[in-house]
Amino acid sequence: MQNLIVSCLVMVVSAILVAGSYLLSEDRLDERVAGHIADTLGTDQTVAVTIDKKVNNDYGVCGRYTLPSGEGRAFFYNEVNGHMALKKDTERYRINCLDT
Repeated sequence: MQNLIVSCLVMVVSAILVAGSYLLSEDRLDERVAGHIADTLGTDQTVAVTIDKKVNNDYGVCGRYTLPSGEGRAFFYNEVNGHMALKKDTERYRINCLDT
């Protein structure tokens, strides 16, 4: 009986850890994308990100970014390889964000 209780507790704790790490990574997605956009643009300005949808089995992100100056554009970010497309007219954006 004791082995059953220990096994159940281990499974519950494992499920909580997995769910918690998933939720934390989703909360930081905007920050990661905004940081990558700022690096790509070579700016120290704060970048505001709006994620419209996830594509490619949730490995890609389509959305819009805005700089404090008001300049904003569409972007596509591939979380697997870190590729970033910052304009709607790029092939990577069209393939991943418009054709889905």
